[in-house]
Amino acid sequence: MDAKCPHAGGTLALGDIEDMDGHVCVACPVHGFMFALDSGGVSVVPEGTFTLQLHPTIIEESGAVSVVLPNAIDQAAFTDEDF
Repeated sequence: MDAKCPHAGGTLALGDIEDMDGHVCVACPVHGFMFALDSGGVSVVPEGTFTLQLHPTIIEESGAVSVVLPNAIDQAAFTDEDF
């Protein structure tokens, strides 16, 4: 999901992970808006509606997690000599 709250730009990586009515959510550290980790939807909003864009992830056998971002550079197009 997006890394910043669409309401006030809070860094969600700094937010607490909490249960909200059976949904695992991240709480924005700025105003406490709760975003469901499974849908990106906001659980509690005083006014308006905000949602986060979800991004596909891949969990490798090694445990490494890759996130597929829109407009990402195709690394297969590069060789080791390019770096």
